[in-house]
Amino acid sequence: METCEDEQWIRAAQGGDEAAFGRLVDRYKDTVFATVVAITGDFEAAHDIGQETFLRAWFGIARLEDAESFGPWLRTIARNRSRTFLERRQRQPARESIDVDELAHKGQSPAQDAERSERRQLVHDAIDRLPELSREALVLHYLEGLTTPRMATQLGITGPAVRQRLRRARLLMQEEVEQMVADVIRDEAPGADFSDSVNTLIKQARGLFQEVKYGAAVPVLESAREQAPEDTLVSMLLAEAYTFTRSAEELQEEPGAYDRALALLDEVLEREPDNMLARLRRAALRSNVVDDEEIFAEQQAALEAAKGGLFEAVAQLELARRHLTRGQGDKALSLYDKLLPKFPWMACVLHSEMGVAQASLQDGAAALGHFERAVEMTTPDAMEALQTTSKELMGEAYWAFWSTVDNLPVRQCQNHAWIAGLRSASGDMKTARKHVRLAIEFVNQNEVGEARAMLRQELVRQMEQMFPDLAAQDEMQALKREIETEG
Repeated sequence: METCEDEQWIRAAQGGDEAAFGRLVDRYKDTVFATVVAITGDFEAAHDIGQETFLRAWFGIARLEDAESFGPWLRTIARNRSRTFLERRQRQPARESIDVDELAHKGQSPAQDAERSERRQLVHDAIDRLPELSREALVLHYLEGLTTPRMATQLGITGPAVRQRLRRARLLMQEEVEQMVADVIRDEAPGADFSDSVNTLIKQARGLFQEVKYGAAVPVLESAREQAPEDTLVSMLLAEAYTFTRSAEELQEEPGAYDRALALLDEVLEREPDNMLARLRRAALRSNVVDDEEIFAEQQAALEAAKGGLFEAVAQLELARRHLTRGQGDKALSLYDKLLPKFPWMACVLHSEMGVAQASLQDGAAALGHFERAVEMTTPDAMEALQTTSKELMGEAYWAFWSTVDNLPVRQCQNHAWIAGLRSASGDMKTARKHVRLAIEFVNQNEVGEARAMLRQELVRQMEQMFPDLAAQDEMQALKREIETEG
């Protein structure tokens, strides 16, 4: 219910007051129009169906028991009349009709008429490709530029749901217009031999992921999504490519990257509401753009949903990571302590992350102990168990994209780099340099594969940022010169 005034008009209309019903028509006509367009995609027919909707509402309003339900009741009538219209249109042959748009614009030149007709057809086609709920929200928004609270009331949903539908509709609209342009270009191309299959595009994207070139994978995955818009693997990987490894500063410069990624994950969850991997990735992504209270509530809800299932350990680990990235190392450690005895297959991961948590709390000795324990526990058998479980959780195809950055050499490189940094911070530069050499040996191993170049650069960057004294030593300087020579 929009206002108390609405309720007064409804009660008056139920008593036969035509003027009061006319005010309700003015108030809700755009909602009805948006609902009809969302179902039929026909702007011209929407006017007739809208009039029929209000006519039926006038004759039926006396039987409406709850004034609060007027809006949803009216939209139900509009939906029913719209579907009846579509059924009739399918049964009856198309009839010639007067072009109202042509009559209204008779004074325009043929070129103007053609341009306007093409523009309207473009909009019609783009809107027609949107999901019904997105069409309804978008049309209603652009009719009057309604505020979110008013739209929420008229559509019978929450404010956040309105914003989500609008965001998704805008992104989809942009994609659909771009898709139509791409379709025309492809139609004019020499032939189908020039277009790659989705599998070929996925293979190309996997190669770029394995080289840690996520940004370069974006156009490849976008092309794959054009061909398979409902492919879950493609959508989730594209969401990762938009945002993974990008700094907060980079994402502030291009906030649309988050919106695009979230819209993709929202689509996946609409199709597959029980997809826990997508749910956890969405929560991790939103942690960069929402406040603590909201993200911890979402993460906790995901954990509750995952309890007793395969994803319970990962959901709890993700909650610990949210605390860690929020500077709450003590809370993260509490969760890590609970995970350690319950899920031994992830012990090598937990000790590394507990080391980071202790370092964030300025407890260098405790941090060092955890990283040394991580070195001991990161064995071939431990990594095989970790990778087997990861494949089971993520699926073989999805996990393959991350295999080059989640293997024994990469994890041991990270462990030894941290030990080196902590040793140098405590003044033990001799031991620190020994662990630097070990870190470099691990990152140079063949198993690292195509990711080696990027990971070597990252090792130098992190050392210069976190442990500058250690970065100035011969080992790191030699590595830096090698990288510059290769570049």
